[in-house]
Amino acid sequence: MLTSLIMLGGGLAALGVALVIFCRNRKRYRHWLSASGLVVELISEIREKSGSEGGRIEVFKPRVTFCTALGETVEFLSTYASRPAVAAVGETVQVLYDPVKPETAMIDTFLSGHMAELFFVLVGVAFIALFAYERYAA
Repeated sequence: MLTSLIMLGGGLAALGVALVIFCRNRKRYRHWLSASGLVVELISEIREKSGSEGGRIEVFKPRVTFCTALGETVEFLSTYASRPAVAAVGETVQVLYDPVKPETAMIDTFLSGHMAELFFVLVGVAFIALFAYERYAA
């Protein structure tokens, strides 16, 4: 019984964290602007694989240049690395940027803007599903 309540509490807490992050990001990005950017370089990084396989994997961070609404050219390195790369060198990507600090820009993809919320939603749903299974399947 106690384990079930801990799972339920953990699930609800994770969903609460996801909601807080979503609200903070929505408020933060509300005043950001959109622009077209150009991928000018892919920075390669070697990372350790997780899990039982071990080993290493090469991931890529795009370096992007774009023009702000005021005509200023800005270049930034994405904080997210992926394999395969989100875009090839020379490809156009949508960029979101803070007009006050345009160097804090990011590539406008669903995952780049919502990775943390998605993680906490999945954890919350998993805990609540375990709670329901333990509670009602027994």
